[in-house]
Formats: sequence, structure tokens, C-alpha cells
Amino acid sequence: MLEKLNLALEHLGVRRGAGLLVHSSFALAFDSELGVTPGKLLDCLEEFIGSEGVIVLPSFTYSFARGEVFDKSNSARLDQMGALSTEAFARGYFRTEDPIFSFLASERTFSGVDLEPEFQRSFGAGSTFRKLIDLNFLVLNFGMHSATTLIHEFEFESKVPYRFEKNL
Repeated sequence: MLEKLNLALEHLGVRRGAGLLVHSSFALAFDSELGVTPGKLLDCLEEFIGSEGVIVLPSFTYSFARGEVFDKSNSARLDQMGALSTEAFARGYFRTEDPIFSFLASERTFSGVDLEPEFQRSFGAGSTFRKLIDLNFLVLNFGMHSATTLIHEFEFESKVPYRFEKNL
């Protein structure tokens, strides 16, 4: 199964040194009987892009929006991040400070750019979302609809009335 993933990544034009934003619904994307685990998938992606590349995964728990304390190093809602993000967290991936739309990254910087948001805001200039777009990160969806949360950044930039800045 992972051999097929390598072929698919090649076909999609993913290269060593790429920045990947990976969204997944692991249970929908992979049959457990095939032996694919979150750890094996991360190993495959890490090996494919090499040490020059960076993998970024959402680690949104929305706990802050429910009035819970956000602690990026010990979130009380890790179970809500999903299997792949939970595996990345266990591996020590860097987690950004944004309490609503935090990300996990295999490295804190990519192409010399710090992936931490510059301000306490989820969208717009200086946000992690905007940085991923500006750095031409590729979006990989496993078992997910193609309209990932990255669309929120475009909604914010377009000033649609239903997308507003949340006060942190």
C-alpha cells in the first residue's frame, strides 16, 4: 500500500524538499487490514520529502473556543486531533501557538520562514495559514473532502461576511 502512495506522490509532482499540508480522516482513507498505521504513513511521507521538506498537520481541538485552557505542549483534547496528528504530536512535532487553529510541523521553519503565527490571529497576514500559502505548500487530503480548512484563509482574505476574526 505504501508503495502505491510513493507512486501517487511522484505522479502528483511531490518532490524532495516539498512543504506538505496533510489533512486526513485516517479511518476513512486506510483499511486497517492493509497494515497502514499513522506511524507508517508519516514515515513514508517524511522519507519521501527528505530532511529538507516539512510536513504540517492540523491540530485543531477547538478547546479554547469552549473556554478550556490551551496548552500547546499538553492539550487536553488530543483525542480530537485525529490519528495522524496524534502520531505527529507523539513524535515531538512542533506545535504552533494559535489556540483555535494550531498546527503541528515536522520543523518549525521552512525555507527560512518561521511557521509560528506572528500575531494572535488565525487568518490574514502573518498567520500560519497565510505562510503556508505563500510558501506554496502542497495540500494532501487522505479520506477528506478537497475543501479543507485552508479555504477559511481565502474566505477571510475575501472578506466574506460569515468569516470573522475571533478575539483570542
